Formats: sequence, structure tokens, C-alpha cells
Amino acid sequence: MTVTDPVSFKPVEHSIVTVKRNGSGMETSGDGVYRQPGNYHIRMLILPGASGGDSRFYEVNFYFTILPKEVSMLNLLTAPEGFVIEKVELEGRELKADNSRWHFLQEDGRYRVRFSREKGGLSYDISFNRDTQAPLLAISPVLDRREMKEAVYLEPTEDMASIEMHYNGRIAPIPVKRLELAGLYQFHLKDRAGNERYYEIRMGERLRPPSAKVIIITLIGVGTAAGWFFTSADTPGFYNIVHSG
Repeated sequence: MTVTDPVSFKPVEHSIVTVKRNGSGMETSGDGVYRQPGNYHIRMLILPGASGGDSRFYEVNFYFTILPKEVSMLNLLTAPEGFVIEKVELEGRELKADNSRWHFLQEDGRYRVRFSREKGGLSYDISFNRDTQAPLLAISPVLDRREMKEAVYLEPTEDMASIEMHYNGRIAPIPVKRLELAGLYQFHLKDRAGNERYYEIRMGERLRPPSAKVIIITLIGVGTAAGWFFTSADTPGFYNIVHSG
């Protein structure tokens, strides 16, 4: 069974229950409700005497998947045992199912699926958003060289669950949107569906033009030196010193 809502499981008396989620063992839920997304396998071992004095052991296995509201790694949708796919909708548009038992998901978007019991009398709906596109950063200017010499501006193109930045191998507490300092920047982006993308940007030492203050001071210095030179040139004996030898 594939669902998007929590699943309640109530074992019979005199039984031992083990639960696995995504292949790893976990504690049984105290209230019998399983809420975390994942693939579940519940194994119930019914002890002797639990059903009318029967001296035999019985084992029953249950499998179900709880989908998150945002999914990425879902390509094939199958109907539970004893059910068929009655309807598939994508963004409100009805699609023709590949088969009454299964359907390949080929597009991203908001899905709504109805499963109906083959013998009738029971149906249920699930809805989820399929997103297989990894998140992106809009980068300006375009990274066209190994080391960037001018400021680089970054802007996320969608809402993301997390953005992590490392600077020279150390994690930075707050990712920045403008890169100026020389060094290696590494970004790890992740969206709500679990899609991930990595970026690496190396900033070189920037060649900064001199400030207006530096230019003015330099011009004053040059002017002073030139004035001293021409003043000295009128001094008696200066010509002879310059041209001596």
C-alpha cells in the first residue's frame, strides 16, 4: 500500500511485532501510528494459543510506503494488492493510466491518484508533488574561468530546504550572496523533495583600482616633486651637478 497519511497498525494479542523502515530496524510505535515517510515492513509473529488453542506459530508480513508531500525518487506507482488505479490526475488534468495495476510517472507536478478495491466498496486518494529537478543558483557573471577576479553574485531560483556553504574547507554559519574574498567557496543545496546540487567557486585575488583619495595624494606628490625639480633647476650650480662628468 502506498499512502501519504499516517498509518495505524494494531497487532493481535499474544504476538511479537518487529518494524523496519527503509531496511533498518526501529522501535514499534507506542500509539500504533507510523507517521514518518519511508518504506515499512512490519513482521507479526503470532504465538501459540493466540487463536483457539492452536499450538502453531503464525507469521504475517505487512508492507506499505508513506510518501512525503514532496517526492523525487518516485517513478513507478503501483496499486496495493486487491486494488486498481481508478484515476490519475496531474495539475487537475486527468491522465490515462498505463495499466490498472501500475502507472509510470513521467512529468513533474501535483498528482492526485485514486485507488479502488477490485471487488468494489472501498477507495482512497493520495496526493503528492513530484519534483525531480535539483535546485539552482543564478550566478552573475557567468563562471567562465578557473578563478574569478571580480565580485560574484548568487541568487537561489527556488525555495530550498537548506543551503550550506563552506569557505576554504570550513563551514560558514550564514551563506552569502556576494563573493569577494579570495578563496574556495563550496555550496550544497537541497530542496524539500530531497533533490541536491553542489557548486564550487574559486575567487582569486582581485585587482582593485586605486581609490580617489589615493589618486589625489599621488597627484599632489607628483606636483610637489615636479615643483621641487624645477625650483632646483634654477639654483646656481644645479646645472653643473646634473651635467657633471
